[in-house]
Amino acid sequence: MEYPEAQRFIAMSVDAKPHMCQAMQLATMIDPFPTSVAAADESMALHVSRMEDLLQLRPAALALALTDVATQPGADDPYIHCIGTLFYHSFYYRGDAAATLHKHFLVASRAFPELLHVRPDLLDFDQREAAERQRAKRAAHSKQQKAAFVTALPACRKLRLGIASGFLSTVSSVTADFGNMLQRLPRAVFDVTFVYFSESGAAPDPLMLGSEDRHIIVNGKQPGWVEKVKCADVG
Repeated sequence: MEYPEAQRFIAMSVDAKPHMCQAMQLATMIDPFPTSVAAADESMALHVSRMEDLLQLRPAALALALTDVATQPGADDPYIHCIGTLFYHSFYYRGDAAATLHKHFLVASRAFPELLHVRPDLLDFDQREAAERQRAKRAAHSKQQKAAFVTALPACRKLRLGIASGFLSTVSSVTADFGNMLQRLPRAVFDVTFVYFSESGAAPDPLMLGSEDRHIIVNGKQPGWVEKVKCADVG
């Protein structure tokens, strides 16, 4: 019910004093409770159009200075302040979820490029993997070596899956809703790491403390949480 009014006032803000943060707020909004199928389609079409407009900008023009955004009222977390939630996308069955989520990723990563952090140890691993693939390709050029190369290929490694949330606690309905699904993820296929942002201080849910999984707990509303996660010990 508040969606039309929110759209109107944020649009007025963008027109009066253009700021990329408000432009992203406007573009990433979709109606959480559309009154009809037509209203839902219209909301999603507007969202897609505005996101495409943002992506037409040069990446440097889209990038935000976090210190500048942080001075705005209510902008304790600039990312959450400037970019709408993806949660409501799950209600839009008629939309192209892969395409809209990809646009969301592109806008968010251009606005906050520091979030595209890759842990050095993972980067080193990927570089070693790439070097090994290059070596294997050279070895496979000859027909005599090709059969040996195929038989020597390493077994498929597990998929690394990170699950990060501020709701992985004992008092959250999120873990009650999705806990069984997370527990049933086949650990033979997925290498799971839970990241719990414990802003309220509530204890983590036991589901994330399983012996097979790694876990990282970030306590409090602290700046620089990406660096804290990068440097944290995992258990």
